[in-house]
Amino acid sequence: LRKAVYGLADSPRLFYEELAKLMRSLPRIEQLREDDSAWLLRGPDGSLQGMVVAHVDDLLFAGGSDIETTVVAALQKRFKIGKFCERSFKFAGLTLTQERGVSVRVSMAD
Repeated sequence: LRKAVYGLADSPRLFYEELAKLMRSLPRIEQLREDDSAWLLRGPDGSLQGMVVAHVDDLLFAGGSDIETTVVAALQKRFKIGKFCERSFKFAGLTLTQERGVSVRVSMAD
């Protein structure tokens, strides 16, 4: 064994293209113009109901039950989902911790 190969160089881009295609197919989802790897879930009245952010092949979901029934369910049908973490977890090198209510603490400390 001379070196390990964990995926193709274009694998992250191919995953993103499949993810973006799926997200575009979902109702009430809009992709942010400012960031191609972030999508908003709008309620029937246009109010913000949730958000999805992608970093390579890691996804961050924020929102209520609407995000689970609309987005997470569709993603689970299309992709093999590894694990879900709630309340306190690492994402893109940051530690995110949900405080009381809707507050979220973001830290880079290990």
